[in-house]
Amino acid sequence: MKINWATSIIISFILFGSFIGYFAFTIQTHDDYDYDLVTKNYYQEELNYNKNRIAQTNAKQYREALQIEKGSENLKLLNLPSSKKLKIKGYCPSDSKKDFLVEAVTDSLGILILSNQYFIEGNWTLTLNWNENNQAFQLEKKYYH
Repeated sequence: MKINWATSIIISFILFGSFIGYFAFTIQTHDDYDYDLVTKNYYQEELNYNKNRIAQTNAKQYREALQIEKGSENLKLLNLPSSKKLKIKGYCPSDSKKDFLVEAVTDSLGILILSNQYFIEGNWTLTLNWNENNQAFQLEKKYYH
């Protein structure tokens, strides 16, 4: 049986369309491919944008000094202000279900310890907020766990 060029073009279009349909169906139905690229409260965060920029400027001295040490059971954040109550927001772009918001107090040496139960493997953005002398401070650190 001989297939002419018109029939082979039509068959190739049908095969290509089937592949694209299968690919789109797989992406939409599997949880492994579910990524959120923006936060749920995007509008509220945009309203606070200017306040956040001022707070980030205030925390500039801590940004260069901040160090992260990954342990087997916990994560240590070093060189933070001592004895301050911080709000820690963890944002994971690959899985919004793993985002977290906790409050913790640094010790007298400026060390904060977070449990590894909050983290999955992947990229994270840790945002630390605190107030000192009626001034807001915000420190943002990208981290790969």
